[in-house]
Amino acid sequence: TVQAGEVYGFLGRNGAGKTTLIRVLLGLSKPDGGMITMPALKTVGFLPDVPSYPTWMRAEEFLHYCGSLSGLTGKLLHQRIDMVLSFAGLTGENHKIVDFSRGMRQRLGMAQALLHAPELLIMDEPTSGMDPLARLRLWQYLRQLASGGVGILISTHYSAEAAQCDRVVRMRAGQVI
Repeated sequence: TVQAGEVYGFLGRNGAGKTTLIRVLLGLSKPDGGMITMPALKTVGFLPDVPSYPTWMRAEEFLHYCGSLSGLTGKLLHQRIDMVLSFAGLTGENHKIVDFSRGMRQRLGMAQALLHAPELLIMDEPTSGMDPLARLRLWQYLRQLASGGVGILISTHYSAEAAQCDRVVRMRAGQVI
């Protein structure tokens, strides 16, 4: 159970089952057994381990499109886009997404996941491809989100990142160890 205001981590190597568990939580894969209870998906933000984008768009266009899919419109949509672009350090980045570095694409994925102000944020290896300063900023922002009541579920390979979580589950071969 991920509580409001808690950062809950999954720690494990590649193949441990972290991404599979996240896919099951989001209804993208069927579980082999057990039971899962999730809030309405419209209250969940998700950052996959390797985000994919329409590369011909610019960041602001992409976020406008995603926001409209979430039901955001008008002034609120523009305010949210400005806020998440600022958080992601992408304000003023006007070139097409195809020209973004791996770290910039990861930060855009975080902006997209936060755009609709989710109650639960699920992130699959969010710091992959980020430089050390971007990682530090991400963890500072995650703490701000948690202090504001957002529940956060994060998977990672890194023990140092897992140590920043409130609770951690270590996984191996699809099992909690």
